[in-house]
Formats: sequence, C-alpha cells, structure tokens
Amino acid sequence: MTEKPVSFPIKNWSQDDQPREKLRDKGKSTLSDAELVAILIGSGNRQESAVALSKRILASVNYNLNELGKLSLKQLMVFKGMGYVAQLFPIQKKMSLASNEIALCVYYHLC
Repeated sequence: MTEKPVSFPIKNWSQDDQPREKLRDKGKSTLSDAELVAILIGSGNRQESAVALSKRILASVNYNLNELGKLSLKQLMVFKGMGYVAQLFPIQKKMSLASNEIALCVYYHLC
C-alpha cells in the first residue's frame, strides 16, 4: 500500500523561507516564480504546500508566466486545491505577466 505524501505546511517553515515573509523581509528579487504564484493562490492542499502546487502548475506551462496567465478556470481546476481558488481568484486575470516585478505590482495594486 502506498501512502500519500504529507504536506509540510508553509506556516511550519522557517520565517526566512515563507514566501510572504521573504517578500516583506528580503524583497521581490529573492522570490522564485513558484513562490510568487504561491502568494497569489494563497494555499495548497492536504498533500502539498502552495509552493509545491505552484511548481506543478508552472511545470504544466513549461515555467512560462505568460502561458500561466492564459490558462482557463477549467484548466486550473485540474490541479487539486485549485477548484475553489480558481473560482474566487482568477489567475488568468492577475497573471498575464512577464516577470515577478509585474506580478507584484499587480498583486499589491502598485501600478
């Protein structure tokens, strides 16, 4: 019998490694694209953290943020944990982006 992997929630990570705290304390240039997307989606699921979920989603679009922004709700909802999030927080509207700077600008309403 195979056991499902158990997530190590971000709240249990070192504060230096938590995406929101990392952004606040170290600045936007220290964030990976997966950490950026994790901030945008807000949470993962029981099996994976928001960062792990973000990595899977990014892998599905060959790590291309522009392609991520083009995914439909139906395509996002394929990923476990994205159904509810995708309905409330349409990534394709927030993520028609080319870089972390644009994403942060949009997310924090700075532009």
